[in-house]
Amino acid sequence: MSVASTSLTSLEMAKTFLRVSDSNLQVDAFSIYNNSSDATASTIEVTASSVVLIVTGGANAGTSTLDITAAAYDTLGELTTAITALDKGWQVTRLSNSSSTSIDLALLSSTGCFNFANIQYLTMTNNYLLERLIDNASVIIENFCDRIFVSATYTNERYDGDDTSRLILYQRPVTQVKKLGTQIESAIRITYTDTANAKTTAYFRVYDNTNLDLHVDTDSAIEVDFATYTTITAVSDQINSQSGWTASIQGGFGNYKSTELLDYEYGYCLDEIQYAVIATQFVGDFVLYPERGIVELNRRWLPTGYNNITVTYVAGYASTAIPKALEDVTLSLVSWKYKKLGKDTSIKSEKLGDYSYTNFDMTDALSEGQMEQLYTYRNIDIR
Repeated sequence: MSVASTSLTSLEMAKTFLRVSDSNLQVDAFSIYNNSSDATASTIEVTASSVVLIVTGGANAGTSTLDITAAAYDTLGELTTAITALDKGWQVTRLSNSSSTSIDLALLSSTGCFNFANIQYLTMTNNYLLERLIDNASVIIENFCDRIFVSATYTNERYDGDDTSRLILYQRPVTQVKKLGTQIESAIRITYTDTANAKTTAYFRVYDNTNLDLHVDTDSAIEVDFATYTTITAVSDQINSQSGWTASIQGGFGNYKSTELLDYEYGYCLDEIQYAVIATQFVGDFVLYPERGIVELNRRWLPTGYNNITVTYVAGYASTAIPKALEDVTLSLVSWKYKKLGKDTSIKSEKLGDYSYTNFDMTDALSEGQMEQLYTYRNIDIR
């Protein structure tokens, strides 16, 4: 595990704030030895990017190198499971959290570990606890302020048109408005016909600008991947190829990219018609007020409707430019919970284990003073 990309401070800053060094956070990561009956020796080495296991002699002889930067082995749980799966006589017992990051293992030169008498205990910098606390403190602040602070792209967010020229976006500061659509139109007409009258439900879903899924009762979903079916025509044709499903292009949108289809939850279409939709009528003549997250259209109005306005935009602060007040409150929450958990400079692996979420709970942790610091950044819904 590492600190989430949306967190409001860094692991290094938290360590500095708490006056904790890596040497204070050393814990046992896992124990290991090799018990191959016909081998003559075995060694383990840990480098900055790999764990190297060598068996000398016998049927298991050979070298196994596991890249601890690779996704398959980048957590302690994955790494220890992979070592056991080598089936080369390695006996491994994990002693720290399964989600701990493998690259936090302490470096180890080639060391003998043949038979239990030479068992080795590998150590690591236990960043897991602080990482979890940082993430949870950041979420507490985001929830209180009702916004996300680290820069991200928000795709096809939906808003109600209210016959005014002003749109208040959910996130701020806004650094770019990529698209602003003022109308929703049907792109694909979809239905499922149950000729045997034996089905109880059928529906489609569009989600994450990546997929359209078809569902019938408890059958496995049929996935129409936009990376494969890149146009709305291709999506429609794929739907038509599925038993019982019928689709047809609407409004001449067949050549539009399939990723233009808007997210749609549960379009029920068992013996009835539903439509996958897209945004149209895009406007670019507006004034943006970045810090307030306001878009002001010039000489036109947002037509009245429910979820009929769509906006794709970029908002938030660069991870290196989080306002000091936000980072200060984050660090204070981390410090408060860290001390409350009773962790000090003599942390032992047996104290850590696999923490449950409730151990990190910071509900109602914000003090009145901290809330006052955050009020400036809090979203107040005035729509």
